[in-house]
Amino acid sequence: MSVGTPGTSGVRSRLASASGKRPAPISIYRALDFLVDQGLVHRLASRNAFMACGQAHQAHEMVAFLICDVCGSVSEVASQPMRQSLTALAQEIGFAARDQIIEVTGRCATCQDSALAHKEG
Repeated sequence: MSVGTPGTSGVRSRLASASGKRPAPISIYRALDFLVDQGLVHRLASRNAFMACGQAHQAHEMVAFLICDVCGSVSEVASQPMRQSLTALAQEIGFAARDQIIEVTGRCATCQDSALAHKEG
């Protein structure tokens, strides 16, 4: 999935193109909030973008997004050990987590291979 996934204005433009009608921004926000609450869509806060959920997990289960700085690809991963570790850390300091979403930026395997090929070539 690409980080080119739309924010609210992009969603609004796509809907306008598809239907010929431009929905009110509040309608887009409400629809996206509903989809996020249902676990069908995730918000990437660092990119101010939304993407469809690619995993079968609970709506508020911990999810990590691995975002490539070069090509913009996004991998969605869920990890039970990661969730357990962060839950334990939060409990140690008496913190009650509401949502557990982690965004990690770096380079995907394809972009690492491409950079390596350019160095060698």
